[in-house]
Parts: sequence; C-alpha cells; structure tokens
Amino acid sequence: MLALVAIAVFAARAVYLSDVLSVERVVVTGTTYLAEDEVRRVAAVPADATLLRFPAAEVEERLLEHPWVATVRVSRELPDGMLIDVEERLPVALIDKGGADMWLVDGEGRVLESRVPSADDAFVVIRDLPEIAPEVGTVLDSDELTNALDVLAGVSEALLSVVRAVSAPSVDLTALITTDDVEILFGTAEDVERKDVVARTILVEQAGRAVYINVRTPDRPTWRGIDTDE
Repeated sequence: MLALVAIAVFAARAVYLSDVLSVERVVVTGTTYLAEDEVRRVAAVPADATLLRFPAAEVEERLLEHPWVATVRVSRELPDGMLIDVEERLPVALIDKGGADMWLVDGEGRVLESRVPSADDAFVVIRDLPEIAPEVGTVLDSDELTNALDVLAGVSEALLSVVRAVSAPSVDLTALITTDDVEILFGTAEDVERKDVVARTILVEQAGRAVYINVRTPDRPTWRGIDTDE
C-alpha cells in the first residue's frame, strides 16, 4: 500500500514539474488605453508556467503596480491559456504645469502618465494649480485639484461638453472655461447641480454676450459681457 502511495506521489510530482499543460497563450481583455502587449510585458508570465504551476497571484501583483491598472483577475483558459482581465483606471483630465508635457489623471488625482498634448485629446485641461509635483503612479495631494475634479465629476454632461479647461488657483476661485472662452466662476464643489443649472441657463440666455458668469452663490448669480456689468 505504501508503495502505491509513493508511486502516486512521485507521478503527481513528475506531472507538476513537467511541461504538460504548459501555458501557450496569454489572452488580455478589458483594455482600452493599455496595449495588450504592454499588459503581457508587465505580467511577465514565466516561460515554464503551466496550468498546474499557475502563477496567478504573482502576475496580478505585478500588474497592480501599473498606474493604469485598477483591478485585475488572472484565470486559466483551457486547454492551454492564461486569461488576464484588466479593469483600467478612467482618465478624466490633463494637468498643465506650463511645460511641454501634461499629466493625465483619474478622478482621484492619480497620475496615470505624462504626455505631449495633441489636437486629438478630448480631456479637460486643469491649469493654474498651486505648486504640485506630479509623478506617475502617485495620487496628488492638492485641495485645489481635488475640488476641480469633484466639480468636473458633478456637472452635467451638457455643461461638461462645452468645458475645455478648469482654472484652479484656489478652491474658492475654481472656474470653468468654455469652448467659447466664457469663464464660469464655480468655486467649491458644493451645490454643484444648482450651479450647473444656473450657469447653463445664463449661457443660453446670454449666448454671444456673456464672457464671465459667477455662480459661486447660485441664488445670486452675476454675469458680465464685453460692455455689460450685471
């Protein structure tokens, strides 16, 4: 009996250590911004990986260190594959610090990458922030940035669609800049829905006239045109 157990253990160990059921394919899903080859590079699946010696935990650990990766799940895909399902962080804005490069951030202020802006970029640019030091992979500790991101997250799609930039020298002076160069002084990310409605109403009613709108106190909004002060 002991001999049979020993043989079974030896056979199981031999199969475990052999190249039987080796991982021949690495399938990547869930990516929009990350290239699949980049995911495979970071995953660094060992050449001797098999469906028995399956390095799911270490692959997940490596991928979670990537600034773009929010969550990841690694699983077997029979008969010879590894499936890497990635959930990416969602970029929402570019930070302009006045240099050649801008910094792409998600809604938490996590720096995803630095990039040279192009005409194809559809992201809102956040500018005029007090001194910060962006570094890829880190979450920026800035009240002004947090407030600006909260404002962008809270406004309606209708208003967001005409916003090209946010000026955020301070929380109280946070302002949205529209594609028509109208400055909307928004202030804190409080009462965002009411401020949004008031701002859009004035934009429509004073289209072509208003160049400045103040909705920091939505019950008492003001606006100013080129030759008008109201």
